[in-house]
Amino acid sequence: MNSIISTGLTHIVSRETLEPDSDFSCRIFVPIVGIDEGSTTETSNGSLLCYMKI
Repeated sequence: MNSIISTGLTHIVSRETLEPDSDFSCRIFVPIVGIDEGSTTETSNGSLLCYMKI
């Protein structure tokens, strides 16, 4: 998918969570630098903040 839309990463946000006290679940995929799947950080969660403000 990243090659189709010409980006190096994909950030996924879901309202479905494993923990009952969590509101969101986030994962990041950056295969261009060898990260097939990883937990997100403050920087990558900037898009989540924008979503929550809407």
